[in-house]
Parts: sequence; C-alpha cells; structure tokens
Amino acid sequence: MPLHVKPRLLRSWLVLVCLAVLVALLGGSSRPDVAQLAVLRPLFALGLMPVILMTSFFQLRLAPVLVSILLLIGVWTVIQLISLPPSIWQALPARQLLTGLDGVAVSQDAWRPISWAPFRGLNALFGLLVPLLSLLLALATRAQPRMILLLIAGIGLLDALVGFLQLLSGPTSPLYLYAITNRGASVGVFANENHSAVFSAIVLLVLAWLFSASSRSTDQPWLGYFYPAAFVIVLLSALVSGSRGGLVLALLAATVSSILLILRTSNSQSSKRRNSVVLWLEGHPVATALSPIAFILFLVSTFIGFERSRAFEDILAQNAFEDLRWSLWPVLKEMMADHWIVGTGFGSFEQVYNIYEPTNLLMPSYVNQAHNDWAQLVIEGGLPAVALLLALLGWIGVTLYKILRQKEGVVRFLFWSSCFLIIGAASVVDYPLRTPIFQLCAVWLLLAMHLERLEYQPSE
Repeated sequence: MPLHVKPRLLRSWLVLVCLAVLVALLGGSSRPDVAQLAVLRPLFALGLMPVILMTSFFQLRLAPVLVSILLLIGVWTVIQLISLPPSIWQALPARQLLTGLDGVAVSQDAWRPISWAPFRGLNALFGLLVPLLSLLLALATRAQPRMILLLIAGIGLLDALVGFLQLLSGPTSPLYLYAITNRGASVGVFANENHSAVFSAIVLLVLAWLFSASSRSTDQPWLGYFYPAAFVIVLLSALVSGSRGGLVLALLAATVSSILLILRTSNSQSSKRRNSVVLWLEGHPVATALSPIAFILFLVSTFIGFERSRAFEDILAQNAFEDLRWSLWPVLKEMMADHWIVGTGFGSFEQVYNIYEPTNLLMPSYVNQAHNDWAQLVIEGGLPAVALLLALLGWIGVTLYKILRQKEGVVRFLFWSSCFLIIGAASVVDYPLRTPIFQLCAVWLLLAMHLERLEYQPSE
C-alpha cells in the first residue's frame, strides 16, 4: 500500500470507529424517551453539517439510491407533520373520531397534520439523523466494504462480551445500559434481548465472511485466528439469550456460515498468502465440510443438556400461538385497512393502537410497537412509505442479481442475501430496525454490498 494513502486510511478508521462506539453505547434502545438519545442525537446533529461539507457530489453518486431513499423518508415525515385545513384532514380515512372529538373539545375548524401524534413524528424525524449521518460519513471517508464489516463485527463482539458480564454480575449489574430493559438476560449493548440475539446472528455471518477472506495478502495474519474465536463468543452469546426468534436465526446464520466457509475456502487456491488455519482447511476438505456443523451441534446440545439456553426452554414451554405477537395480528390488519393510504404518522403506533385495542388484550403491560415492522410501516407511513420500501427492495434485488453474475457470485450472493433475510425475518415478529445500532449497521451493510459490487464490476 502506498505510504501517502496511510494517513487517510487511518483517519477513516478513527472517525468510523468513534461513530460506531458512540452508537453502540448510546443507541441500543428503540424507545423515544431514553436518556441516551438526549446525548446521541445532538451530537449527530452537530456533526451533520461538517459531514455534508466533507462529502463531494462524486461521493454521493457512489450510492445515489440509498441517499435518495433516506432523504425521501425524511420528506414524507415532514409532510405528515404539516398542519392541514379541516376541509383536507377531515376527508382523510378514519378521521371521524378526531372530527367528533374536535366538535366537543376544540373546534370543527381546527387545523391538524396527517400524524396522529406529531410529537412522536418529530422524534421519528430526528431519528433519521443516525442512518443519514452514518451513510454520509462512510461515503465521505471512502470506507471500504471490509472496513465496514470489521466495524460491525467489532460492535457484535462488544455486545456479546457485555452480555456475558451482565449474566455474571446478575440483574442488578451496572452494565445494563438502559432503565427499561430485560434484566437478568444477556442484552449486551441493547435494551432488548431479542435485538441483541438477532444482531448476533448477523455478526456470525460477517465473521464467517471475513474469516473466509482472511487469506488475502492485505489481511494481517493474526486475524485468521481472531475470527474463529470471535465467532464462538458471539454464538455462545446467542445461545444464552432468552430470545426464541434470535436463537433460531443465530443457528440458521451459523449453518450458512459453515456453507460460506466451505465454498470460499474451495475458491481460495489462488490466494497469494494463506495463514496456517486456512492451509489446514484446504488440505482436509471433509473436515472443512463437517467440523463447523459438528461443532455447532455439539455446542447447542451441550447448552440445552445443561439447561443453559433460556430461548430453547421457552420454545418448549410456550405455545407460539399464545404469544402476544400472534394475538395482535387481527388488530394490525384492521389498522392497516384503515390507514394504508397516508398512514397515521411515523412514531404514532402506540397512541393509535390504544383506540383499536380489544378488551381481551388488556393487560398490566402495554403495547408500544406492533412487533411486526412490515405491518407497522404500512400503518404509520401509508402508501408513500410502502412505495419507498418497494424501491429499496427492488434496488437490493437488482444489486444481488448483478453480484450473482460476477466473480464468486454464488458465495457472495449467499452472504449478502442471508444478512438481509435475517433482518427481514426478524422484522416480521419484532422491530430491530427501530434501534439506532441496527439503523447504522443496516445502512452500512447496504453500502458495503453496493461498493463490493462496484469493486468486482469489470471496467468498460
């Protein structure tokens, strides 16, 4: 590597590491009222203008679709907050209740926005600072795919280590970063054990991918030994979590990781330099194929046998159809049918759900999210949000198709598609993308996939 590149590369690492640590320590909760957001968002707001000035038009052109979709989400959020004359907002679907309340308590001539909870809409608008700044900063510092994946792996390892320390120190541990959290469980840097387990599943894939490429000449030799150790730590963290869905996704990720290792190792014969671990794997193809799967099965069976996997115990103890998530589905369908055109406003689900909540679901605890982010997007964002989602999914599909047609296309397609399928599957029963950590990692994964495709694209 030329010497004149090193200072820029070092600056990129320092800036992105600071960003990743900041979000990891302050952005693990999806709640709008956590104290950490009072620090995180002002810092991101202060950093937005310098980053915009740092980012050239050429750098923005590297990821025009991602930048455009984020900006359009912000535009639609602002539109939902604009007060409209009564002749307009009263004509919107399912506004009869608000019209009746205005007739009693306020005035029939009151101006109202599309959003049913404007204050929550402002919170959602400010929440876009995290993914937007994360994307722009990665573009401005010219981050490479491998650098981005290493940062995500670092956050995942930190999450796993903090989770183990939480279990060792008990429910009163000061390592629980949030007042409202799953105390007694391994939540790591998150507030929710489900989010931590799902994040671990993605990190398993990332670590397997990095290890399979560790034989390249640009990698430090010690990384070839670091990745397997980190993989075991993150896998153990997922096993001791109390998340059923996270456990299933983590085991799926571990299985896909084994396949990635087998496929990538078989294609690494042309590497200029390979560490001893990779050399051994290349010389023992049968062990390469069977040992990862055997190790995972042994690890899982050991934890289950010694009753150290809360998530597996929950699977046996609970009927899935009795879970609140499935009981909510009829209510979610009714809300989507009423609000699919313009939505109720981003962040307003909790307030609007109280109107639809049936008596049989009344309980001491309350529902603050739909536990189905696909449905909640329709309810809060309406048709414009669905259109933006379809545009993003279409862009991901086209990018994956182009990757499939490139060098090592099958194995690269398997890795990237598995990452986004895990996020999509988790969003069916939960809301991981409503945490700043997941927002940062999601936009970084999308950017890394896009940049890697450009790297493999043949020159015209």
